[in-house]
Amino acid sequence: MCGLCGASLTSYKRGKERSNRAGLRCAKHTGGCGHLTVDYERLESYVFDTVIASLEENPRWQQRSAEQDPAHDAELARLEGQKANLEEHARRARSLFVEGLMPEQEMRQQVTRINTELESLNGRIDSMLGTTVLSAAMADGLDWRSWNVSRRRNFIRLLVAQVVVDKWPEGMATGLPKRASESVDDHRARVEAHQREGIRQRVTIKTK
Repeated sequence: MCGLCGASLTSYKRGKERSNRAGLRCAKHTGGCGHLTVDYERLESYVFDTVIASLEENPRWQQRSAEQDPAHDAELARLEGQKANLEEHARRARSLFVEGLMPEQEMRQQVTRINTELESLNGRIDSMLGTTVLSAAMADGLDWRSWNVSRRRNFIRLLVAQVVVDKWPEGMATGLPKRASESVDDHRARVEAHQREGIRQRVTIKTK
């Protein structure tokens, strides 16, 4: 969310001069002020690293993540069973069409309906798996960068109520020129550290 006007941020590509890095911006065409942008990857890294670090330091969460809930496992198994049945129905509809036993239009209608149900079901499964994935992260040190987009999204939905991004800190340089005695790798590391500090000062994470 934009810390200047309260509008939601939208994604965009930042152009060749920024190596086509993905960004978020407060866009006027979506009702925003148009005065704020932020690098998506740096924002994502800061949010995930900050939230996970806070969990690792929270003994109540460590206890919760170690607990097993039989009801949770049973519901997850039930949903997975529904998903398998829907996928089988979709395969059956396609087979009937191939065998000439079902008209194409009817097959497409059935598959479309099943895909809609699957999308909703996958959302419920991913929401429940958010706790499971997070428990694994606490137990095994799983790197969030290895998660797929769906898992990342549900992790955030599970724990974070809002992420507010403010303008770049006043008086803080937006770029750092390379020093004569500095290697390319050292300069890149210094720039990343500088940008991360900028993100830290700009971002407020409101947890649930």
